[in-house]
Amino acid sequence: MNNQEINRIIIVGAGITGVTVAAAIAKSLPHISITLIGDGDGHSEALSMLPQVHEFHRQLGLDEKELMRATQASFKLAQVYQDWNQTGHRFIQPYGPHGAVTEFVGFQHFATKQHHLGDKTNYAEYALGAIAAENNRFSHPQNDPNSILSTLAYSLHLDAGSYRQFLVDRLLSENVSFNPEGIVDVALDENSGFIQSITLENGEKLEAELFVDCSGKDAVLIEKTLGVGFEDWSGWLPANQVVSIAINSKGEVMPYTQVVGQSKGYLRHVPLLNRIQREFLFNSEEVSTTEAIEIITSGLSPNAISEPQMSEFHSGQRIKQWHKNCIAFGAAAGEFEPIEVSNVQWVQMAVKRFLNLFPDQRCDSALVKEYNRLTELELQHIRDFTLLHYLSVNRNDHSIWKNWRNLDLPETLNNKVSLFKVHGQLASYDEEVFNEGHQASTFIGLGMWPDGHDPFLDAFDLEELKQRFNYMRAAIREAVINMPGHRQYLENYLN
Repeated sequence: MNNQEINRIIIVGAGITGVTVAAAIAKSLPHISITLIGDGDGHSEALSMLPQVHEFHRQLGLDEKELMRATQASFKLAQVYQDWNQTGHRFIQPYGPHGAVTEFVGFQHFATKQHHLGDKTNYAEYALGAIAAENNRFSHPQNDPNSILSTLAYSLHLDAGSYRQFLVDRLLSENVSFNPEGIVDVALDENSGFIQSITLENGEKLEAELFVDCSGKDAVLIEKTLGVGFEDWSGWLPANQVVSIAINSKGEVMPYTQVVGQSKGYLRHVPLLNRIQREFLFNSEEVSTTEAIEIITSGLSPNAISEPQMSEFHSGQRIKQWHKNCIAFGAAAGEFEPIEVSNVQWVQMAVKRFLNLFPDQRCDSALVKEYNRLTELELQHIRDFTLLHYLSVNRNDHSIWKNWRNLDLPETLNNKVSLFKVHGQLASYDEEVFNEGHQASTFIGLGMWPDGHDPFLDAFDLEELKQRFNYMRAAIREAVINMPGHRQYLENYLN
């Protein structure tokens, strides 16, 4: 046996981030003793996840039905943007594909050619997920490649508090303990600079070979103790506060997250089985707490909503997410606006990468550097994809909409925008969160059509392509008519 193997891990932070990391490690490495320090955060929120959540759940051995029953979950087919570029603008961003590839030519090129020929067909009409979402319908995908239902892709909306408890109950029993005490001191090895131990408020001293910082924006270990530094993105993404409420709802359940542009920020609606979480994201230097609460509660009966909850965030990333024998996850490692990627979703992707590079007690620098390299790439792609949503916005009244205009775009984003503008090609980088089809439909949904299309498309007969894709649109409409309503499907599936 390798006498340098890690046997004890301390995770600082017992909220949804810490529990997610602990669950992944405990499932993969059950022999390791894990201690979570601190209280679980009491903040209740609805999580809007990506399809990657299914892989995480499969790796943990979680049953979808059981999880959904425990978390008041609903299905998510798409993200719907309303009044985004300007009042009246609307587009649907589904997870499944639009149209189909013509041999090696992406569908966006056919749509672009048609667009420049004057065709007004909504891009969403070529995506089953978009039309099903718009009509509040749902069905699980089918494996038959000849069925239009095979093109569906979906994710989940989850209640964070219930989700955390579900992970605790199912995965955190043997070799995992919780200690609610706060930290008063952190001891470092004077030679290596590694963290040796932490001292709690009750005087207890705890040692481990690996320390995980899930303490949120406080970054107790990675920043306050090790001082790795922070790269600030607030110049591009100045939103820094969110106020949220829960709205009781017994009606139809939207199979999508809705994002609604406002003059001073934007609203997000995340539907669970019997409630909708409404959030308003804004810049606290321009919008007071009182005004934000007025915006988010406008038009709602006081009896139908919860007390507003406030939370802060700061877009940016740690210079290093892993330093010496300490690795940070969640807000301790980086924060960003949750337009399409939730922080919990990113934690799941990050912990999978960490487990692939899991160290021994030496925390070899090659492993650390590779993890930090890949994580920085992933965070930059999330930043760029978030910022992309602002580039076509016509609003110019508050910093959240206009600050990016005063700065050069990140080189990676500028390259993507320039390349797509030529004739719809997409720059592909390592650690992309969204596939090329999703990125293309975002550009088009935002009205950022390419100037031209891939010239290889001209080798195909346009009338035949039009007939093929018109047949697909008809098949999509018929499939949606035959789907049950989302709530009906949920009730049948979960009972």
